[in-house]
Amino acid sequence: MDLPVLIIGFNRPREFNQVLMNLKKIGVTNLFISLDGPREQNFEDVRARKEILNIINNIDWCKPLVNLIPQNCGCRKACNDAISWFFSHVEYGIINEDDIILSKDFFSDCEYFLKEYQNNQNVMSISAHSEFSSGTGMTHFLSPFCRFWGWATWSDRWSNHLDCVKKMQSMNFLSAYRSLPTFIKSFRISAIINASKHGRLSAWDYEANISHSVLDAKSITPYGNYVTNIGCGNLDATHTSDMDSPQSVYSISKTRGRLPVIEMNELEKDMADLIRARCHMEPLSFFGEIRSILGIMYRLFMGIKK
Repeated sequence: MDLPVLIIGFNRPREFNQVLMNLKKIGVTNLFISLDGPREQNFEDVRARKEILNIINNIDWCKPLVNLIPQNCGCRKACNDAISWFFSHVEYGIINEDDIILSKDFFSDCEYFLKEYQNNQNVMSISAHSEFSSGTGMTHFLSPFCRFWGWATWSDRWSNHLDCVKKMQSMNFLSAYRSLPTFIKSFRISAIINASKHGRLSAWDYEANISHSVLDAKSITPYGNYVTNIGCGNLDATHTSDMDSPQSVYSISKTRGRLPVIEMNELEKDMADLIRARCHMEPLSFFGEIRSILGIMYRLFMGIKK
């Protein structure tokens, strides 16, 4: 399989190897690997990096291109830099973090969608993850948000995202708020933009979902799930140590042809509201906005990252 795939890794050799073996089983041959650097004076990170490099050096089923970040950048910058590096080499591809086990069906559908929608600027990404259904009824929908536990996009869409983030971060708090589309207009979202600008946000995917919304772009999302997150419940996980993993339950008929892609507004309202809530992009009530502002002010004054 010649579809380009990027693994983003850090300090988890066991999980990294599981992801790598899954890609080998699927038949991926066009492989890119980016590793964040060890944290300062963290000997466990140094040991883990050496172990991962040893795993990479023993790959005998393809010749991966490897990007070694010398110093620790943290989750947000390391992921952004890794994806930008990936798209300096390819026009489109799949992004696979080091705790995401993807179903083979996702790769075959991505091969189709990445070519079918390559010139459609209204589609910004393709997601492998959707915890909103058991897969019954099997279809895809166009969501204004992307679920980033395994996903794919195009180099020009990634550039559009970076340009959008840069423009939003050039605005002050109120200007950013006024520029947000109505369905996510919130002081909390404006604060996320401000926090990422000042390096107070450890996650990178908030920005990507904001740019999806601001650019009025959509993510092709399965009405089911292609992924198991093996990092969920692990104490060394960055954001999923207290979460349960979804299971890959997207059972696809081999005779179905291509699934229809429907607009999100064709989904039931409860489903659409759940998606917004899970992406932390739902509009808040007046009192919710007040609580959010107070929390933001506290974190800004105390210098707390979230």
